[in-house]
Amino acid sequence: MGATMGDWNAGSRPLAGIRMLIIDDNDVNRLVLMGMAKHEGALVTAYDNGTDAVEDVARTGGKAFDVVITDIQMPLMDGYETTRRILALAPDLPVLGLSAHVSGNDTGDCLRAGMRECLAKPLDMPALIAAVSRHVGKQAVPAGEVPTPVVESSTAAVGEGSALIDWGQLEARYGGKPALLARLLAIPGQKYADRPERLRAAARAGDIEELRELAHATKGMAGELFAEPLRAVALDTEMLARDFRREACARAEALADAFGAFLAELAARRENR
Repeated sequence: MGATMGDWNAGSRPLAGIRMLIIDDNDVNRLVLMGMAKHEGALVTAYDNGTDAVEDVARTGGKAFDVVITDIQMPLMDGYETTRRILALAPDLPVLGLSAHVSGNDTGDCLRAGMRECLAKPLDMPALIAAVSRHVGKQAVPAGEVPTPVVESSTAAVGEGSALIDWGQLEARYGGKPALLARLLAIPGQKYADRPERLRAAARAGDIEELRELAHATKGMAGELFAEPLRAVALDTEMLARDFRREACARAEALADAFGAFLAELAARRENR
């Protein structure tokens, strides 16, 4: 499903007039990136899958966009294949990868697929501006704003009765954009209310691949919403599932509990706003 975000003020915003194609299957991550780009003046078209994005490039031609930003891990068609197909249609179109963990292997795979570089999630505004500026060339790159790879950590724990979301950081990031924040807070309850039960069902069935995909998606969403304890449990689950370890099933039960608490915290916050 595609969406175009217009009504931007060209002004002096760094991304003014840049036509950006965003591809990410995670609703929260996609909305955040769209909001960041639009805030800086970009005209954004976004899709939740690579197939539709490739069809758009084929239909509109390679001159319709200035830059593509695609998530790497997506179902059906991953970011690598999406990139290869887009570049077959538009060889000069810059494609940037987006991953929750940027390692040397990730960077190499991105470059081999034809991406210009691989960016780390969660992506902040300076990193977005700097990356687009490097490859579109409409703005100079401010010193010190080149994004660096991040090393994932799972040291946080879900404490009894503790908040899962750092509301101070969340409000600070989106305090000037109340409508965007309201939309972000509504998405998990609207789209992912069944995730705890899906995690438990996959754990009972021993479906390690399903657990890995669910944990990966949860990790990305939790990172964007500053829910570090939830992100840490999701990361643990994903890493265990990636290694096909049976302990992933037990950890998925803890992730289901944490996700349920996360949904309850969001619902309570919305009721009190």
